[in-house]
Amino acid sequence: MARIKIAGSGITYRGEATQEQMCREIAEAGYEGMPLSLGGDVPAQERVALLARYGLKPAPGYFGASFWDPAQEGEILSQAREKAAYSQAAGLTELYVAPSPLTRRELSGRITAEDAMSAGQYAQFARVLSQVGRITLEYGVAACLHNHVGGFIETREEMDRLFELVDTDVVFHGPDIGHLAWAGSDVVAYVCDYAAGIKTLHLKDIYPRVLRQGVEEAWDYR
Repeated sequence: MARIKIAGSGITYRGEATQEQMCREIAEAGYEGMPLSLGGDVPAQERVALLARYGLKPAPGYFGASFWDPAQEGEILSQAREKAAYSQAAGLTELYVAPSPLTRRELSGRITAEDAMSAGQYAQFARVLSQVGRITLEYGVAACLHNHVGGFIETREEMDRLFELVDTDVVFHGPDIGHLAWAGSDVVAYVCDYAAGIKTLHLKDIYPRVLRQGVEEAWDYR
């Protein structure tokens, strides 16, 4: 069994710290890596070198897009190539791909079948995501679908439906465990069913009492 590397995310800093501070504190906490921002004006090697100064390795980056929107297909495929090339340059072999923007924030944890994408949107999402997967694999990078509360792929049922349509030879799983629990899904069953396709994941916990209160009182994502 391959050894699992655990990275610490800088997202909890919410812009209140420099990259150097985040790297130093994440390393001091005992993590082995930190997720890498993909693109922008900073070359991949420069970002990797910063992590290395603190003994950290790069962890997979994130690509969010409106995969269900035909009008954005060309731009999505172009961005996929850029993200894959950047990931390859950083020595990464996985890429999180997720629906963006979060179009159902007000329904977080309370999604019903009526809130799902249409059949046409599912078909477009799956077709484009499969193309993205083929592109990223050209660079040795696996496209891993990432569920997110408030987005169009939130529940286990929505993940199942999409994976009935995608090319599973080129699209893999990169779940967020905490968000899947937040969506009301059985995390253990999901991991057991899809274990062979899970390449990377976001590992989070969730307070059941707070979750129940949020659902009962119809809290939004924030």
